[in-house]
Amino acid sequence: MKKQKKKIPEFVIGEKLKDVKVSEKQHFLLFVSLLVFFNLLLYASLVFLLVYLNNIFNWIISGGSVLLCGWLSFKMYRDLKSYHKCEVYNNALVVNSIWLNVVIPLENIYEIKVKKSFLDSLFKMDTYSLEFYIMKQRRTKFTLFFVEEDANLLKDEILKLINQNEDKINIKE
Repeated sequence: MKKQKKKIPEFVIGEKLKDVKVSEKQHFLLFVSLLVFFNLLLYASLVFLLVYLNNIFNWIISGGSVLLCGWLSFKMYRDLKSYHKCEVYNNALVVNSIWLNVVIPLENIYEIKVKKSFLDSLFKMDTYSLEFYIMKQRRTKFTLFFVEEDANLLKDEILKLINQNEDKINIKE
């Protein structure tokens, strides 16, 4: 017998309630600094390689890879319009960013912590991070960095929505 693949039910996002104020400037600075750092690391490793492996084929391949990576990095930087957006829906939390795109159903969140992370302290801004602990998903913890609005108030709003959704589920059953 063939094993049947377990079908994952499709999650339908509800009504949008609010946008979370997240510092896109800080995400932009982090993105650009990582982009420059990794391109410099690539360049340094290729220079090291070419010094010790002096062959014309290595020069051609290395030069092509540096040009390609530099062009793709510049193209990615040029084409990005939004670096990080977070939206709260009546049944989910949706994060669209350069790092990842994730939809977290509110029923899967079992704990939220407000903290001042290393990144928040590094840029010396008055921002906080929210850590969401998640069940029934591949990712068990998600951190929302650089929240500009009152993080404790946002945490309370999300917990209130979770409780409302649990009450609706209990009534339907």
